[in-house]
Amino acid sequence: STAVPTTFQLCGNTIQLTDTSKVLGVTLDRKLNFKQHCENMLNNLVYRWVCISRYANRNWGLNQRVLVCLVRTVIFSSLFYSSLVWQTNANLVQLNKLWYKVAKSTIGAVFNVQHTIAEVILGVPPLSVTGRVLAVEHYLKALSTTDDIHRSFLFEEVISGNPAILSQMKDAIRFIKWKQKLYPRSILPADMDLITNSLSIEELFRLSKRTCYYSRRLIDGFTEFLWQESLQNKLQLERGLVTYSKSLSFSSTPATWHQSGNRSVNHESIL
Repeated sequence: STAVPTTFQLCGNTIQLTDTSKVLGVTLDRKLNFKQHCENMLNNLVYRWVCISRYANRNWGLNQRVLVCLVRTVIFSSLFYSSLVWQTNANLVQLNKLWYKVAKSTIGAVFNVQHTIAEVILGVPPLSVTGRVLAVEHYLKALSTTDDIHRSFLFEEVISGNPAILSQMKDAIRFIKWKQKLYPRSILPADMDLITNSLSIEELFRLSKRTCYYSRRLIDGFTEFLWQESLQNKLQLERGLVTYSKSLSFSSTPATWHQSGNRSVNHESIL
């Protein structure tokens, strides 16, 4: 195999080979796993939150409503920039830990509180749900434009079987089916048959602009739908763990899982 040169000449300038390069605010690395981008963003977000938290305390300073507004404006605007490119479950681990600390401080909790409960109190969906909704908006915008170069690129990637794009576009299908169920008049009759008969990803490109249309009200409704689904899945997981723990014969297990069962009950009462 031919080794990659460390330098080359371009228009009289020497171009150096680097491990990372920033393009439009996104740090690209050799493996394209965007770990360096997430580390840089995490450091930036920590600094921003430290600056905000100076003006907030449990007994004085900014109230919860103002803090949520600042978090959405100052932190989320940077966190979700180009999230369609870099967001993966692995890259969200450290960011979720920071978001938990921010949410816990915003609600004024002294002791640890479940992450999902803190998000329900603040009325802010999980980072993963928000990222999925942003991806849906992106793809619907591309699908509703017939002469968009990005639309042609998406079609080629879908045909080639790109797993990342195929996974993200499944949420676009769910949005259209959700929209058809709640607002059937917003779907053209010609598209109704495609949606009813198990709409595939390839058939997304045949839908009309009106069917792919979305508004802020629709996006907010779909966000609540995905959020509720996520909460239900976590509740079912907790119930399964509690049921499994009760079936074990170890003496230490019931006491260990008793607290988890209480948390599940509190979760249901809040929801």
